[in-house]
Amino acid sequence: MLLESDASELYAPPDGYVDPSGFFHKGRKGPNDLPVYEVTLLPADGLYPLPYMARQAGGEPWSNDGAYPFAPAELYRQSYYPDASRIFEEIDRLGIGDSGVGNLLSAKTDFDFYRPAPSGGYKKGLSEALRTDVGEGDVSTEALGRDFFVIALGTCVGRLTMSDLARLTNVVQKAMKTGKYAGAIWLLAAPSN
Repeated sequence: MLLESDASELYAPPDGYVDPSGFFHKGRKGPNDLPVYEVTLLPADGLYPLPYMARQAGGEPWSNDGAYPFAPAELYRQSYYPDASRIFEEIDRLGIGDSGVGNLLSAKTDFDFYRPAPSGGYKKGLSEALRTDVGEGDVSTEALGRDFFVIALGTCVGRLTMSDLARLTNVVQKAMKTGKYAGAIWLLAAPSN
């Protein structure tokens, strides 16, 4: 802000002011009000690093994944992604390379995302239009331990069975046999499985 005031003649006037209590006003109300620009963030604008502000249904802040320590499974929120697309989006949007530019991953190649044994799932299902993975149709309701497997505290919640391992191996093998890919990245580390 100090550098902006040093060249204030180059900037548009503020859209309003934030008073010492944190309230926004269109006009200055006191000498300690800070001039600010009003910004509307839209989903199409991409990711912005903002503080996590979601609250539990009762109004309490989330201090962990569960509503409280040792809460039952139905009172836990999902903190794992159902595929790596969001992780890649964050790296592209927020990461800066040695040359000072972003898009660290998408500048190198295109990516497809598969969910052979995801760490997060769609407990209420997902419409095809919202899918970020390679797949067709709506995603049916998914269950922990059957459709997705969370790695937490060094253990896998909902252990992968030999049948799961065979299925996920077949999914990866089928994708690689298409000839579309020069390589693959497996983003699940479960040495006990």
